Amino acid sequence: MSREYQKLEKQLGGIANLNRLPAAIFIVDIHHEHIAVAEAHRLGLRTFGMVDTNSDPMEVDFAIPANDDASKSIAIITNYMAEAIRQGLEERKQQGAKGEKEAAASN
Repeated sequence: MSREYQKLEKQLGGIANLNRLPAAIFIVDIHHEHIAVAEAHRLGLRTFGMVDTNSDPMEVDFAIPANDDASKSIAIITNYMAEAIRQGLEERKQQGAKGEKEAAASN
């Protein structure tokens, strides 16, 4: 029982700590992770996915043609996606600070 609990905690522990649903999800192998794709569609989440020749690109909102079996390909694309998210969050933070300054100046 404790091994099964530890396995489930390892696989699902991060999900349990979410306060709200994410705006989108990124899936490495949409063919293998078809349940995650179906769940995302059911919840109305945007999906970004690495799509190989054995997958249907119409199953995700934003298909990224790539070899989803090669670790180097996965690393390159996930690093690129993480950097894009980091830049987007930084831009959002800067725009928020700019909006607060404009609101304070108008009062």
